Amino acid sequence: MKKIKWSEDLNTGNANIDEQHQMLVSIVNHYIDAVNDEKEQEEVKNILLKLRDYTLQHFSAEEEFMQELGYPELEQHKKDHEKLTKMVKEYQEYAFSDHEVPKEEMIPFFKKWLLEHILQKDMDIARFAKQQEENK
Repeated sequence: MKKIKWSEDLNTGNANIDEQHQMLVSIVNHYIDAVNDEKEQEEVKNILLKLRDYTLQHFSAEEEFMQELGYPELEQHKKDHEKLTKMVKEYQEYAFSDHEVPKEEMIPFFKKWLLEHILQKDMDIARFAKQQEENK
């Protein structure tokens, strides 16, 4: 399966958030490489652990940013984050119970999650932040 290509369209305008999104894309691409190359299950598990940990770190930073902005959709965005975190955790638990998670299921999930979340939900935050800046 193909990796995710980062493009300028994915930039939100917040350097910290954009850097974190790029790291998430990099981790997912590392996962894609590992399953495409049929790496050992232990390596796949380690990538999933890194993805979950970094996802939690990113979501925390993003939620703090939204809190500072007074973003009106913060609670819904937190719920989206919780849902995504739960899915990543479920995939990780499945892999750690020595089951092989089908790449045909996981890779599309990760791609859809990252791209849709960034392009839709996070861009809404970016537009709100820009509007707040213009209103000052």
